[in-house]
Amino acid sequence: MRVLFETSRRTLGLLTATLASAVLAAPPSDAPPKRPPGPELVLPGRDKPSNSPRPADLSSLRRLVKDFDFEDPERFPTEMPRDWYRLLTTASGRPGFPDFGHVELSDQIAREGKWSLQYTLAGGSMSTALPPGIIRIFPGSRYRISTFVRTEGLQHATVRMIARLHDRDGRATGDEYETVALRSEGEWTQIRIDLPEVPQYASDISLELELTQPSNQSDHGDKRVTDDITGKAWFDDLEIWQIPSIRFGSANAAQVFTGDGPREIEIELRDLVSDELTADIVLRDIDGAIVHTARMPLPGAGALVKVPLPHVPPGAYSASLAVAADGIILARRTIDLTILDGGRDDRARGTFPRFGILLPPVRDAELPLMRSITRELDPDLVVVPAWTPDFDLPQLDARIAAMRDFIDALLDHRVEPVMAITSLPASLAAPRHLDRWQTLAYFGADDSVSKANLEPWLLAFGQHVERWQIGDVRGEGTGAPLDRDQATRIRAMLDERVAGPVLLAPAEADRDDASPPPGIARHVRIPWSAQPDSIDAYIEPWRDPETIVAFELAPTTITDRMRIDDLALRALYAWRAGVRTMAIDLAWKPADIAESQPPSLRGEAIAWREIGRTLSGRTFVGELPLPKGLHGWLADGPTPALILWSDDAEGNVTPLTMLLSNGSVTTIDPFGRRTTISPESAGQTIPVTPTPLVVEGIDFPLMRMLATAHLEPATLESRRSPQDVVVVIKNPFSVSMSGALSVPGQPNWDVVPRQQQFTIPAGGEGRIPVRIGLPRSTTAGGHELTTKLEWIAGESYSTTLPLRMKVDWSEVDVRSSWRFARSVETGRIDVVVSVSVTNRGANSLDLEAFALARDYTQTRRPILKLGPGETAMRVFQFADGARRLSGLGLIAGVSEMDGERRLTEQLTVPPLLPRVTSDTWADASDE
Repeated sequence: MRVLFETSRRTLGLLTATLASAVLAAPPSDAPPKRPPGPELVLPGRDKPSNSPRPADLSSLRRLVKDFDFEDPERFPTEMPRDWYRLLTTASGRPGFPDFGHVELSDQIAREGKWSLQYTLAGGSMSTALPPGIIRIFPGSRYRISTFVRTEGLQHATVRMIARLHDRDGRATGDEYETVALRSEGEWTQIRIDLPEVPQYASDISLELELTQPSNQSDHGDKRVTDDITGKAWFDDLEIWQIPSIRFGSANAAQVFTGDGPREIEIELRDLVSDELTADIVLRDIDGAIVHTARMPLPGAGALVKVPLPHVPPGAYSASLAVAADGIILARRTIDLTILDGGRDDRARGTFPRFGILLPPVRDAELPLMRSITRELDPDLVVVPAWTPDFDLPQLDARIAAMRDFIDALLDHRVEPVMAITSLPASLAAPRHLDRWQTLAYFGADDSVSKANLEPWLLAFGQHVERWQIGDVRGEGTGAPLDRDQATRIRAMLDERVAGPVLLAPAEADRDDASPPPGIARHVRIPWSAQPDSIDAYIEPWRDPETIVAFELAPTTITDRMRIDDLALRALYAWRAGVRTMAIDLAWKPADIAESQPPSLRGEAIAWREIGRTLSGRTFVGELPLPKGLHGWLADGPTPALILWSDDAEGNVTPLTMLLSNGSVTTIDPFGRRTTISPESAGQTIPVTPTPLVVEGIDFPLMRMLATAHLEPATLESRRSPQDVVVVIKNPFSVSMSGALSVPGQPNWDVVPRQQQFTIPAGGEGRIPVRIGLPRSTTAGGHELTTKLEWIAGESYSTTLPLRMKVDWSEVDVRSSWRFARSVETGRIDVVVSVSVTNRGANSLDLEAFALARDYTQTRRPILKLGPGETAMRVFQFADGARRLSGLGLIAGVSEMDGERRLTEQLTVPPLLPRVTSDTWADASDE
């Protein structure tokens, strides 16, 4: 066998030196010279460096393992190439390859040299095979198999190449790869298979070169498809190359680093190359910001290189690798890294809400990885699919043994396992004419066969697993109503082997369903399309304490940061609504063998871990009155906390300054990053973004007082005369609080008194009267009375207390709008304001509608005798308003003709045109 090692061969000198190397075997003298790789794989010469290095491919460092040039007749007379044989139906037992036509080495046509492998068609499919035992391969390596094909006279038949992997005993492993079927009339065309990294159990390759008829490609041999009767095909220059592959990852399961231990990633070039390579590593955070870079040589001898990482804060990161030779990039790899906060104790078990993970159905070999992942993510419960999609009954004992180890590991770490039978093996579903997702119908049937197939699982796990899920919450059956009889029969089976069992039946969250029988709970899934603040409505029908509420993860088409924000908000609203158990799918990236990608976690998995730590054992107790666009929820528990976030769609930082404690507080983001913030004169300043931030170390009595302080009544009538309200302050401190309440703001409001003293006993409630007179310009809607509170309750406090109120006219509903309209008289664009008024009271009203704008005369239009329930509309036109009012505000509303009540709304004209002053407009109108 001739074995030729080939490097990048950028210059003839390098090629000569490489071939002269002692580690390379020289070809036999009678063999034809081996041609170089195609020009697309040849890199620029080293003696002529390019000013702008162009991308290359790691395959330029490839090594030829075996080639078949089909020139065998030049060395000895033969009809077939050495080691190849024709695949026939009678000999192989594979249908579709009858003894029609002829396969032979022919000198009729060739790509290079004299000979090629020729197929002469006579109405049937044809195939030539290279058996295992000829080409040895190595686990962990990658290979490229290529050949040239040419067809003539084919109308329907096509040619292709197939590669199959085998173990050391020659048995097929089930790994099969093929090229796209094609016809190449009169032209030599290269077809190629790039194998992924060879798995550990494979050590051999078999090949087939096929000329396939359409009838042989049909699943059922459909003879109505037209086959070709005649035609020819040729194969030539078949080569198997070993392509250097790069393993880029870490020794940690799923690339997860915990605590302050060593952090390093590994680079391994899995082949021998002679080039001098460099490796550039770039570490980025979840927002794409570069946090670390490194460059180091990469030995061509295939040694393992370990790259230390800095101790960056916990979070989700990506590490990219660029392998280069002489400044030309040969390969790129990217992996996701997870750095967990290891400095905090695990959260207490047995508290609500509980947080779970829905595992994917994985094979036995992947269960140890799932065990490592779940241990790091620290959930309260894990939903474990018992069967994989390709499971069948002969694998039962091995599957139960592997699952037993996994379930035991979960229980050792106080994680509740939920056994889920999400799909049926084909051998069980087909005889009953069921789809594989119809698990409830199968096990709910009143017969002994279905019971016998569930019995081994109940015997193996019934003493340790209390909750059993039949069906897939992600499957098709969630839309069907629950069959109470089927569910009851399954529950009866569980009763025989499980102590206090709970049967979980999946359901869609956005549909109504009858309450299940006792002992049967639901597992509902909230679609990603549901807005966080609508979660309460979704879960309303599913208030049973045993219900598991699962959140569909946001699609990966949006940014990592947005997906994490979305998940955190949905969990927060579910927590506020009282959900006791919530879960998500495992947010991970499985290993991609074809791309040499190791398994890793996505950012949502890390955030879910921290959300569980934050909310477990805590309850919602109130919401702080914060500026518009900011949210602050108060959580009580062993360690009280404040949860802050903003509605800023751009993700900007909004500084919030308020007194949270007389000491320092600590903020914690969804990755567990902790920041200490000390108080200043006005309190602590917290950078608030759309990403929820947990603040610990707060003065909880202070926060409760701010969250519960309010005005009574909370709605003021829109009128000029003063109105009496009461500022209600509850004292949550263990001692009495004495101080002063002042109103330093709202200078246009008539507030009496502006300052007054108060004393409130411990646990008591203070009611401080205030008289408020609203100016005529006060618009309808929400307002804040900003007060300042200074008091002593064991220690001194001083803070701003915003009190929310609504200004309204209970008997009148006003809706104002504006639009542009071109004036028929002047041709200019006017602003037209419409005021719609509805009488919500019991008596007729005499009203005046009005619209006011700067530099315009006030206009009023009467609305007389507006009866109860009636609506009237008045229209106001502002000449050349598109220019004169560009970017300015308008006031529109309604007032009593013989009274003091008045309701106004603010309208704003966008700055679509350059605004002109009244003088400019007057000058223009004189022209």
